[in-house]
Parts: sequence; structure tokens; C-alpha cells
Amino acid sequence: QDIKMSDGALTELISKVHINLHGLTDSAGRGLGSGLYPGASMFNHSCKPTCLVSFERGKLQVRAVEAIDEGAELSIAYVELYMSTPD
Repeated sequence: QDIKMSDGALTELISKVHINLHGLTDSAGRGLGSGLYPGASMFNHSCKPTCLVSFERGKLQVRAVEAIDEGAELSIAYVELYMSTPD
């Protein structure tokens, strides 16, 4: 069965998928592609994240970088924090 979508709806869907992709790298940091992990897409961004995202054996893992109080928000960085910015 064909699925019909307007151009606007398709553009919105593609944009939502793209913004929620996580870059996949090997142990040397070389880019391998992208993956869509719906659970990880629920984390908010922070420049001082409480968690780090890593990949082991093809699985995305989220780990705390410090002790986190019960009920505190868990956050990840949406960008590579070691990259410089033009400030």
C-alpha cells in the first residue's frame, strides 16, 4: 500500500530524523555513519552534561560522568565538546 504525504510533512519528518541522529565512530574516532536511537533522543542538551554517549559493539550507551541526585535531569552534549567555537 502506498503512503501519501505532503511535501511539507515529508520535509518535517526528514528534519526530525536528521536532528536526532547520533554519529557513529570507531575506537580511533573515525566517522562510520549515523544511527537513530529514539531513547537517546529524549535527553536534553547541556554544555556541561551529566552523561556521556558512547558506542560499544554497535550499541549506544549512556553513562553518568558524575554522581547524580535522584530526580535530577540527565543530559548529554549534542555537539563534540572538545571542538573549539568562534567566541
